[in-house]
Amino acid sequence: MPTLTVQPASKDNFVDESEPTTNYGTNETLWAWDLLNFLQHTLLHFGISSVPSGASIISATLSLYCFIIVGDANSIGVYKLTQPTWHETQSTWNIYKTGNSWDTAGGDFVTSNPSSGSATPSADAWMEVDVQAIVQDAVDNSLDVHLLAKFITEGQTGATDSHPRFRSSNYTADTTQRPKLVIAYSQFPSDPVARVSSIRHIFRPGLFVMQAGLGDLGFDIDIAETTVRSELDTAKAPEGTVKEQVDRAAKELGVAPAEVPLTREGVPIASVSPIGIPAQYPVPPGGVPITPGISPELQKIIDAQKRLARLSEIRKALAGDLSPAERARLEKEKTEWFKR
Repeated sequence: MPTLTVQPASKDNFVDESEPTTNYGTNETLWAWDLLNFLQHTLLHFGISSVPSGASIISATLSLYCFIIVGDANSIGVYKLTQPTWHETQSTWNIYKTGNSWDTAGGDFVTSNPSSGSATPSADAWMEVDVQAIVQDAVDNSLDVHLLAKFITEGQTGATDSHPRFRSSNYTADTTQRPKLVIAYSQFPSDPVARVSSIRHIFRPGLFVMQAGLGDLGFDIDIAETTVRSELDTAKAPEGTVKEQVDRAAKELGVAPAEVPLTREGVPIASVSPIGIPAQYPVPPGGVPITPGISPELQKIIDAQKRLARLSEIRKALAGDLSPAERARLEKEKTEWFKR
């Protein structure tokens, strides 16, 4: 599974309610504060152009190094910043760049669609936040990742306020402590036609019908070795190579890919089961019957497909309104699925 680490951030800054016209874009520290009338928000931008268009984001973690914390350790939320043209050395509590005000002072952000992540900082440690939904949204919309970090509950009194400080991308004493974003993703595209074309690389030529039948469901599995890919692309039949036949099937997605008449070694396949696995092959002239069955490779595909389908259901549920107990249960289940 490909992994991308982006460190440091492309730009970062913090904005201060008590100093609404002051910019801190060159500061070595990122601040957050939830004291009444002294709120502070941190802004971050990460470029992710090396993530393929249409990729499925398996996990994404924002890491901020907290080197000191004053007061209580309260929870910080990380949200999608909706003003991507904010300027690192011009943005303040009042404006996102010179002459342009935020719609809401302190930074414009959304709390759902995509959902936010949260974590509680502690001194001399990384604060790690799950931002998978925000990164997936950025990939789906061909955007970079723009984030706003602030306390979930703001405006505390002096007895319960929290004031952690994090290393910024300008920190030079130890560059390993700069903000970072780690992304794990599947290279299979989300577009159904492109996905069918990609899946052809997994099976040996005799099983290309399975690729067309399963391609529209989507899953995550390592690409087969180069020799297998080459064989699939060049294996000849009267109707063309395996690649050409599967691509032709993919372009005719007005019907289920498994229903497109495909052939094996020039012999039409008699019938296909509902999930695209050949129910039977005719006996080639002078040959022997071919008995269908689920190969280990196909079982891997099916298991991975189920895993991603359930993860997708969990993420959609977590984006909605849930009771604390149900949210905790789903977060635990999500963690368990990631371990498999």
